[in-house]
Amino acid sequence: LEDSTEVWLNSESSIRYPEVFGPDERRVAVTGEAYFHVKKDNSRPFYVETDRQVVRVYGTTFNIRAYPDETATYTTLETGSISLAHTSTPSGEIFLSKGHQAVLDHESDDINMTVVDPDVVTSWRHGRFVFEDQTLDRIMRDLSRWYDFQYEFADESLSSRIFMGSIPRYSDFRTAIQVLENCGHIRFMVSPVDNRILISAE
Repeated sequence: LEDSTEVWLNSESSIRYPEVFGPDERRVAVTGEAYFHVKKDNSRPFYVETDRQVVRVYGTTFNIRAYPDETATYTTLETGSISLAHTSTPSGEIFLSKGHQAVLDHESDDINMTVVDPDVVTSWRHGRFVFEDQTLDRIMRDLSRWYDFQYEFADESLSSRIFMGSIPRYSDFRTAIQVLENCGHIRFMVSPVDNRILISAE
């Protein structure tokens, strides 16, 4: 950006920002997932808006995951300092510590804090899918955004299975699903008609 702030966007993500920031603040809006390295400027606070929250940045690196089709917004602090507030009640701020993630539930509007490994959360920026105690449904959402396919579960209980592992992001799609098949006792069947994938137990 014009203030030397750097932003990385994940698949199916977008950012809105002015060509030149105003004299009093710097404000952008994000849909999807983005990683920020914000240039510190005490005279112009930096704000990141999503559909449900506003993050105030104090010169730092952090990750926001705010896909509209997911049930929560995830804000993860890597270095520095940030605070966040509901868009409906911007007066109340919650401050994050390094290595913490704020999870804003879209249904209840509650915000819960958890300790995470920022390297895992931001692994997408370095060309890898890293899954650490993630559900198969969450994994398939990420893969489908990157490789552009539709999927369904033969048995919905499979969607909540927990996985751990790592897949090179730029590998062939067949390689990616083979890794999951080998470690998860599941099977992927690809329809030759519409490229839709059916996921079933082995």
